Amino acid sequence: MIAGGFLGRSKQEQVELQPSPEALLVEELGALGEDARGVGLNQWREFFRLRDDIVHVHHMSKMAVLAALVSGRFVFTHHSGLYAARGVRRFAEQLVWRRASCVVCLSESEECEKQKRHSFLRGRTVVIPNGVRPVTRCTRARSWDGESEFVIAQVGQLIPLKRVELGLEALVHLPCNFVLELTYHNDALEGELRRLAELLGVSGRVRFLGAAHGEGLATRYERASLLLLTSETESLPSVISEALMAGLPVVATAVGGVQEQVSEGGICVPLAGGSYAEAILKVAAEYDRYASSAFERGRVISQWTSRSMAKAHVRLYKRLLER
Repeated sequence: MIAGGFLGRSKQEQVELQPSPEALLVEELGALGEDARGVGLNQWREFFRLRDDIVHVHHMSKMAVLAALVSGRFVFTHHSGLYAARGVRRFAEQLVWRRASCVVCLSESEECEKQKRHSFLRGRTVVIPNGVRPVTRCTRARSWDGESEFVIAQVGQLIPLKRVELGLEALVHLPCNFVLELTYHNDALEGELRRLAELLGVSGRVRFLGAAHGEGLATRYERASLLLLTSETESLPSVISEALMAGLPVVATAVGGVQEQVSEGGICVPLAGGSYAEAILKVAAEYDRYASSAFERGRVISQWTSRSMAKAHVRLYKRLLER
């Protein structure tokens, strides 16, 4: 059983959104002939409908706590760098960490961080990067003439964790031909961000485009010059892999495994004290170099396929069953 938030969405929503790593995992496990079923994080009754040999929960949640309590073989993927500091939530998280048969980390950085935080996890972690299905592939390195419109793409949810307001604030310090295009399926902060854009005097350079997937999202990547990710926390965001495979240089917060992911294909900004505007200007000033590096990095990341991710998980599940 694979449990994840995306898997609890309606069939229509799943069609309209880019598939999450756990959704790709379920699909690819099925293609490999494995008996895998996907459930949402709120579908806790599924624990008692069938007896599963392996329960793999994605994201810290009540489902993860329940799996820790009742599952003999429990695999956990965090997809985050946030941890509760106190109270009942911290107690629940500790239960998940201690009861997990194995914790899947998406990068070596995440594995080191988790083992440092919880020494008892040593010997119970494995690194399996998220597999990504490319939205569009770039066949040659991009270019920019230095004069035409420079489109900065931010792709994600309009929620506090993503700190999209930092993209608006960065725009204030960028030339007038630099514009920001926001793609999102969760519009929780849209009204607040529109008001901020007005207040900052950049509303004419911010485009609230809403949701997109498939060819629509590919078109937005193709006309962009750079991907901006301002999140407070990430693990190994699929949007960065998608952007690099589309040939886009990246400016992103240096959290989780993002630095490993981006490598020379962009600039990672420190979580505290870094300037996204300075990083964007540096990429623009040396655009050919960063675009070439992004193109090469995208070719490497294209090997992180959803099929290879699924095969690595099958090897992990079999090891746990053999124990």
